[in-house]
Amino acid sequence: MTSQTAVIGFPIHHSVSPEIHNFWIKENNLNIKKYQKISIEPNKLKDFVQTCKNSNFKGLNITIPHKQTAFDLCDRVSPEARSLKAVNTIAFQNKEVCGYNTDTIGFQNSINTKIINSHILNQHVLVLGAGGAARAVIYQLKQMGAKVVVANRTPEKVEKIKFDTGLDFIICSLLDVPKYAKEAKFIVNTTNLGMGDTLNRLVDFKNVNNNPFVYDLIYNPTRSDFLDQAASHNLRTQNGLHMLINQAAASFKIWHGIQPTVSDELIKSIGLK
Repeated sequence: MTSQTAVIGFPIHHSVSPEIHNFWIKENNLNIKKYQKISIEPNKLKDFVQTCKNSNFKGLNITIPHKQTAFDLCDRVSPEARSLKAVNTIAFQNKEVCGYNTDTIGFQNSINTKIINSHILNQHVLVLGAGGAARAVIYQLKQMGAKVVVANRTPEKVEKIKFDTGLDFIICSLLDVPKYAKEAKFIVNTTNLGMGDTLNRLVDFKNVNNNPFVYDLIYNPTRSDFLDQAASHNLRTQNGLHMLINQAAASFKIWHGIQPTVSDELIKSIGLK
């Protein structure tokens, strides 16, 4: 029986993961089904994962809003996933559900080393949001030597991240964002504000003082409202496409044992920049 892989989320229409994985599947001449994107409502996640476990699925990528719930469905997890209590990659191995978090290395590998040294290492960093992706970003920023502040509409969710991970960072409410954005050298949005018809107005960039590098995990649209605001104040910006590609590369290796090439041809095939 031919194996298959997919990404699941709710919503999932925006995902370009199939373009990435199917490019690599073809490039490496793998005899498996095309990678798909599948919409799974939260209350159907457990049953779907069990169905995959007992069928011909080799693995799944997990996106909003399932990363933390999927962690609880795993039989075994990687050290990063255990620290974060969130998974973005599942592999079905020896009748077990094995969870990994490749968002961490995907995030780090997406950022230029010069930016890491000038805007993250020993610098004040502001993270917006407290979902599964935020956990990976906070974890990796701490690994990269940042002084992290996390802002969220409900600070209790950030408290839970702190409790679950044991990481040391400052928690602030959205009312305190102007104070911390003012001195930040790196600002990263991990919320889904900016997708669909929503707008992201969490930071007023005219009041930042430290010429921060502004990163938005959203990659579709390629120029989110958040990044447009930052660019209008002459700040350097980056979307989440290269994080997506680098975390996908790590997932691909887990499933297929092959380190895929991140090429210009791949990026062109996605149709985003």
